[in-house]
Amino acid sequence: MKFKDVALERMWSAHNRKKRLEGGTYTLFLLTIAIAVYQLARLWYVLDIPCMTWSSIDVATHSVKFGIFLILCTLLGFNILNFRQAQKKGAAVDADASEESDALLGQGIFWCALAFYYFLIPAINMPPVTWSCQALYDCKEDRMNSWLLLQSVRHVDCTLSGPTALQMMITWVLIQPWIIPRYEMMHMCWMWVVFVYVGWSMTWNCIVAPTGVINRDTGIPLTDHPVFTNYDIFDRAMLLSATVIMSTVVMYYLEKNQRRQYLNDRKQRDASKHMFVILEDMMPPHVIGRMMRGDQNIADHIERVSILFVLIADFDQKTKDLQSPARVLDYLNEVFSRMDNICKRNRITKIETVGEEYVAAVGVVPSDIEEARENGHGAILQRLLQASGEIMQTQTEDTRFKMGVHTGSIVAGVMQGKLPRFRLFGNTINTAARMMQKAPIGQLQFGEDTRQDVPVNMAAQVTGPYEVEMKGKGRVQTYRFPATRMGVYGEGEGFFEAPLLLRRRRPCLHM
Repeated sequence: MKFKDVALERMWSAHNRKKRLEGGTYTLFLLTIAIAVYQLARLWYVLDIPCMTWSSIDVATHSVKFGIFLILCTLLGFNILNFRQAQKKGAAVDADASEESDALLGQGIFWCALAFYYFLIPAINMPPVTWSCQALYDCKEDRMNSWLLLQSVRHVDCTLSGPTALQMMITWVLIQPWIIPRYEMMHMCWMWVVFVYVGWSMTWNCIVAPTGVINRDTGIPLTDHPVFTNYDIFDRAMLLSATVIMSTVVMYYLEKNQRRQYLNDRKQRDASKHMFVILEDMMPPHVIGRMMRGDQNIADHIERVSILFVLIADFDQKTKDLQSPARVLDYLNEVFSRMDNICKRNRITKIETVGEEYVAAVGVVPSDIEEARENGHGAILQRLLQASGEIMQTQTEDTRFKMGVHTGSIVAGVMQGKLPRFRLFGNTINTAARMMQKAPIGQLQFGEDTRQDVPVNMAAQVTGPYEVEMKGKGRVQTYRFPATRMGVYGEGEGFFEAPLLLRRRRPCLHM
């Protein structure tokens, strides 16, 4: 069961290995606790059985049991370490040298623990780890009434073919889909059934207990064969094989569903990336994540931003000259595309385009806020003024601009609905629009709030103050950057003979 795409299969393997090792480690962690509690409970009951005390049972038997407990405690600590290592980000994929080393250590611990359990599960149900069939018979003859003893005698819990051992091994096989990392590794269960269960059981019957149980008083065997014959072993091997088949089917569909989920997740991530690219042209990246997380109220108050308005002068006449709506759209796309490139180059945040107006700002995105906090607002305002000068340099005889800037506080948020848009609200944006409307053609106009933050190296180019009547604000004192001081010639002095730069590109829609 593999993907046809080799690269996709490789990515799936890396993704699945990390995830499955985490799940397998957690399962082994819980299993370690369960077996430790089970063995401690058995030891507690054994201490209440006189015939099973130190005086009647070989010291080696108890030593092996305590050795198992010590190994379990050590393995428990390793499993906890492995589980924590598996949770580290990037431990299995795209990790540095130290993280890769931790990942290899975690994988090594996992495989060692898994191999240990493949031998531990059958071992804890065989002598000398547990009592032998002879010891059970002797205690029964002593008429011991311990609950554990009576259950062990009734279930013949002294070999791998006993009901308790068989139930434990069936449970071990059934949880393999949540331990083994890959479907192709399920053949380990078949090897385990053949070489461990069948091999150990037949070896025990042939070498260790060929005569079965012996009467301790007479020394005569009670049976002429072991407690469980080879036919019993074969029957139980068939039952374990059926369990392995069931576990393999579960593992197949489990991995199949995981692969399908992985493909769906990849498609969703690809769709999210595509949506992010689309939204990135509509709003700043720092609000896109909040939108995709489902935030319903995206609004931030920002203390100091500078907003730039650019207006294409005499656009109504330009529309009449172009005549065709398609040519008007091509014209706007080309003019605004050049402004987009200039803003991107100067790290200016584009806000929107409305008709023949272009709106951009600095101080809105987190990187601008951090830069202003460290170097002052003048550092980011300088980039905005530089971009304004570059936009002015693109003027031609047919395309001229009026520009206005204002600085102040703002509320920035997303207007959600069918057409979500990133918008700025407040008096600052209204004032910036008024500055643009009252600006002479080919000049950038701004107020006292902006002049205070103009960098020193640009302050000498500022002209003014001027008294300008603005709707709703009365007479306002303004300052200007004339076109001659921004790299182009102003009105009445001729025009900068720059290349038209209006090459025909594939039209793109600007909102």
